[in-house]
Amino acid sequence: MTSKQKKQCAPMDTPFKAFLDFAGSPYALGDILTWNMRICAEALYAGKELTDVWVLSEPENPSNKYQFYINGLNHQKYLLDLMPAFFTNPMLRDIHFLQSRSELDHLIFDCHIREEAFFPSMEKYVSGFRQKNALYSNHDLVNKWYAEKGWVPRLALPKGVRTWAENFLKSFNPKSFIVTVHLRNRQYETDTFAADVFRDADFEVWREFFDRAQSRFPDVTFLLVGGPIEGPRDFYRRANLIPLKAMGYGLMEELAMIQCADLFMATNSGPAVMAVFSETPYIIFQRNENASLTSEFWGVEIGAERLPFGQAYQTVRWGQVDASDIERELESKMNALYRK
Repeated sequence: MTSKQKKQCAPMDTPFKAFLDFAGSPYALGDILTWNMRICAEALYAGKELTDVWVLSEPENPSNKYQFYINGLNHQKYLLDLMPAFFTNPMLRDIHFLQSRSELDHLIFDCHIREEAFFPSMEKYVSGFRQKNALYSNHDLVNKWYAEKGWVPRLALPKGVRTWAENFLKSFNPKSFIVTVHLRNRQYETDTFAADVFRDADFEVWREFFDRAQSRFPDVTFLLVGGPIEGPRDFYRRANLIPLKAMGYGLMEELAMIQCADLFMATNSGPAVMAVFSETPYIIFQRNENASLTSEFWGVEIGAERLPFGQAYQTVRWGQVDASDIERELESKMNALYRK
């Protein structure tokens, strides 16, 4: 029997197993997308090509200490809203959603005694549950893999979703330059005390920018993504701005537009993570107020134009900006992409 035949006859290698417990991790888009990338890196270091995922949202203890308003009566709504994010994992083989802690404990303990490859370790799982704050939102392991191998996995869309997105974009004028935009606005959310509202976009600046863009860049169409209450009402009446939520689309379609549009522009927030871990050209605007924490999570110096694994057309603009700054960034990126 040849080595190729032996390989074909060999039993399938067990996938890497990953467990997410919402009692210690936030219901947050950016954290879930970053967690996807972290378990991919963990799996690659373990020599695995596929991942199986278990997610626990337990009615008796459904949320971390910062999201106390998520309880046994509404936790499924928050989970369903975020569920599409789990399917962007490019190494995902299977996913299970649990409501029983004892079942999750049994699965993790079983992996531990069998010495299987899994994440988090028994120690991290117990520690995260006790502290109710098991954050895995930094890029350290992804950056390490990139430094060693020169590549990283990229978040991916289910095949049918990408096909829909490409067909959706074909409905626009072929000469249109499509820019997906997300402007963080948490001031009206339930959890404003812990929402870091200083990270929100300056909407007066962006209003002026959209006004300028309508006359300066008439072929640019902006697709607005984000929560229904994030966009000011007047944004729904702008000729060059299309809120996807107003068209009835949800998170999966918004993630598709982030990946498939010509450019993504955003304040640093959850949807921006989809662009960060993809091949989408982007400009991310990082405000001064939390620059030090962001630089720590990303593993870069404040002011770094690009993330360690960032590509040529993926850049970060640090500091406060006005409408003219945003206009120049868009013009520069469009010129570069048109010459591509």
